[in-house]
Amino acid sequence: MQLAWSYKTNYLDAVCRIFHQEGSWAEVVSEMEFDRARHLGVPGNQILFNGPYKPEGALEKAFKVGARVHLDNFDELLRAERVAQQLGLKPKVAIRLNMAVRGTPPWSRFGFNLESGQALEAVKRLRAGGKLELFGLHCHIGTFVQEVDAYREEDVRGELRVSLALHPDLAPYKVAVLPLLKKRPEIVELCHRIKDDLRRDVMAVYDDTAAIGKLYRRQDEI
Repeated sequence: MQLAWSYKTNYLDAVCRIFHQEGSWAEVVSEMEFDRARHLGVPGNQILFNGPYKPEGALEKAFKVGARVHLDNFDELLRAERVAQQLGLKPKVAIRLNMAVRGTPPWSRFGFNLESGQALEAVKRLRAGGKLELFGLHCHIGTFVQEVDAYREEDVRGELRVSLALHPDLAPYKVAVLPLLKKRPEIVELCHRIKDDLRRDVMAVYDDTAAIGKLYRRQDEI
């Protein structure tokens, strides 16, 4: 699993840098956000370019640096093919899906519809054109998810606290490396080596920005 930080959530440089330092890619929904990610040094092939509108200039920027573009509609598919042909490239793209999910209202505002066969037609047209490489599918159903089981209430010395507690299968980070003595350089160095080794197989994070109790509580959330 690869986590990508959503720039539309918060695109302050300092916030984005923290996520990228911890291994996150960038997920952007506009040319402005794309430019911001590049300004922060995010490699092109670590940018997911989503969003309902991408003009030719934005597509050209994205394709030139190997960004993964998520196509939202047939007009955009044709526009992407035209830009790819002009550049002499075969970029990697995904298509955004919308579908009926049990327990949530239909969400058809963005993307290609699955039930009507529109998504299948988009894939067929993309492959027949031979100008783009399909690498993935994009699906978002979070708008109507109102389940509160991901949150819990705890009494901490008489103070009620609400915290996020993701299921392990959904948690973006699987391991946290927390030094007990952050002023000991040899311990800090060892912790960083452990984190780097772990990252070969799972998403791991190093944190020494608070007391150990607060670090445990913070990591329990993710």
